[in-house]
Amino acid sequence: SKLTLLRFGFLGTAVTLLIFTILTSIKQFFILEIFRAFFLVATSITLGLFIREYASIKSIGRTEGQYFTILNVGFLLGPLFGGLLASAYSFNTVFVIASIPKFLIAGLLFINPLKEDSLRQQLHSFNLIDYIKNKQLVLVYLLQFGLSAWYIILYTFIPLYANENGFSTRFIGYALFAAVIPLILLEFPIGKLADLHGFRRYIFIGFIIMGSLSLVTYFTSPVVTILVIIIATFGSAFIEPLTEAYFFDAVKTKEKSFYPIYKTSQDVSQIIFPIIFSTILLFYNFSVMFFVAGLIMIIF
Repeated sequence: SKLTLLRFGFLGTAVTLLIFTILTSIKQFFILEIFRAFFLVATSITLGLFIREYASIKSIGRTEGQYFTILNVGFLLGPLFGGLLASAYSFNTVFVIASIPKFLIAGLLFINPLKEDSLRQQLHSFNLIDYIKNKQLVLVYLLQFGLSAWYIILYTFIPLYANENGFSTRFIGYALFAAVIPLILLEFPIGKLADLHGFRRYIFIGFIIMGSLSLVTYFTSPVVTILVIIIATFGSAFIEPLTEAYFFDAVKTKEKSFYPIYKTSQDVSQIIFPIIFSTILLFYNFSVMFFVAGLIMIIF
């Protein structure tokens, strides 16, 4: 059931974090990271399904906005406190402390389980062909696919770009910290507006903001480029809380089993776009890569 997956998703993530403290080689790290990724995917999928069960279709945008706002507060505070703890103590301390909330949540789910709607427990039954036949589902898959590409630029290639241009790790940390702030400020109100006016216009605005500003960086200096990319993240706040809401608005009740397919969009994106962007860097430079990324955002 979804509840079982959620329990063991949190529990498994907590255990893998503790195991990180006793690893002795990079090979062990990669192997354990595969297991941790499985637990994270299980948690992500089941949380999304529970949110849909507890939210009405009329308020799904607002509910998703609240959900992603809470997530991004974690992304904002986690690296900040993690960095402070690592500096004061060690990375092992960070892993141990990070595991504690997950153990607590898993315990709460065993003691006080969430109620499941048996009519919607269709996680095990899905059909890829049927998913592809639904144009709306294909569209929302591509939208999430494109948004994930932007986060690859932000969290993978911006730090590399900043490091290549001589910026300190502290500056990179502050830049990524600032990038989360627009998500926290805007995702909840955007979700509410989307419930009133529809999802498409706000998703369109988001991709245009990210794409057009990324194109501009072709002509700017390194510090301005980083600043513009951070500002462009305002666009992702128009998209992130709405793709899942759009998915649930597009599917029928009997199609809830398509959700696991939809969630693979992020994983597929995280495989394909690093290869594309890295290939560009082999032959050109970061300016060209950011320009291509801008074109990709506008296409989406």
